[in-house]
Amino acid sequence: MSAPEKELIAAAKSGDGRALSGLLERYQPTVYRFGLRVCRDEADAEDVLQDTLLTMTRDLGDFREKSSLSTWLFAIARSHCIKRRRRSRHAPEELEPLDVAARIADGARPPDELLAGKRIEKALEEAIGALDPKYREVLILRDAEGLTAPEVAETLGIGVAAVKSRLHRARRAVRTALEGLDAPA
Repeated sequence: MSAPEKELIAAAKSGDGRALSGLLERYQPTVYRFGLRVCRDEADAEDVLQDTLLTMTRDLGDFREKSSLSTWLFAIARSHCIKRRRRSRHAPEELEPLDVAARIADGARPPDELLAGKRIEKALEEAIGALDPKYREVLILRDAEGLTAPEVAETLGIGVAAVKSRLHRARRAVRTALEGLDAPA
């Protein structure tokens, strides 16, 4: 955690509304993106964002700073996603796109390459969406959000070995799902 962030947290804990607003603004995009990837529904992601930021506002005084603020917020957001998943009767029919390298479009690329890129992107989204939530969460936190294995472990309340095992299984499942994409359509 950077020194300016520690100062912002300390100021927010002592009742500085501007500091709290600064933290809320800083983490809003990250929490929303995480909610969208885990819940896979825009409305749920917006609700998770709101619930997470309200929880942050209410419970910031309880934040012990043993981990980064983002790790704490991911744990809160994950909890809200799980609650939404339990209340939902069925998963959304349409997968939300992920911000992955395959999304980067180069206008100079030939149409067949653009089409192949879109096929890969769609297959990647479907492969990640098909993962069991416990594997998808680890993959998103580690590979998309860039958390370290210990941070993912803390966020999910599991051991580092479990994170590594789940990440390995998630990556293997995605790789298996993407096999054969090189073949002509």
